[in-house]
Amino acid sequence: MKSIKEFINLNKEDLFKTIKELAVIPAPSNDEGERAQYCKNWLINKGIKTAYIDEAQNVIVPMNIENNNEITVIEAHTDIVFERSVPLNYKDDGEYIHCPGISDDTVSAVVLMKTIEYYYNNNFDKPVLFVLNSGEEGLGNLRGTRQIFKDFSGRIKQFVTYDSTIPKINTRCVGSHRYLVTVKTEGGHSYTAFGNENAINQLARIVTDIYKIQVPQKE
Repeated sequence: MKSIKEFINLNKEDLFKTIKELAVIPAPSNDEGERAQYCKNWLINKGIKTAYIDEAQNVIVPMNIENNNEITVIEAHTDIVFERSVPLNYKDDGEYIHCPGISDDTVSAVVLMKTIEYYYNNNFDKPVLFVLNSGEEGLGNLRGTRQIFKDFSGRIKQFVTYDSTIPKINTRCVGSHRYLVTVKTEGGHSYTAFGNENAINQLARIVTDIYKIQVPQKE
């Protein structure tokens, strides 16, 4: 068994090559299919034939989870916040890598792929479900993770995610509440209905009021 440090040193070139290839594949939330296919093919080419894509466009690699209800899920998400119209220009200036979505969460996705490769080649026996998940960003509404908890309901003991460049480990769940807000007013036409309440104006007021809410401060 190679140590993790040995594996990292031997795989730096492949790591950066994979980051460069994945970073330029468009993956706006709810449209991650191309990245999902790339990740699946990459894993299969590494000999990990159990990799598959589910209905939510998650790329999944199960390891030792048969008849086990204490699964650890390890995720990194494939979607980025940028639409297809945004050029994904990759640049490595020798100190930093620049590309839309590179730190959230392209690099983490590739690190997870290399983690899967390491686990697979070193015959770990713990029950782990590796997931390159879809729909993490706002418009994705946690689609991929919701699918995982649906498909593996009652079997997940721990959940770990690789995300962003925050240099810390968070051990508490981050809450997420999503609301659909509909505003109806008299509206609307800028000429014939000029002066009436406008839905856009009301929505702007709501957003302004939300930003006035004082976030609790850590004591």
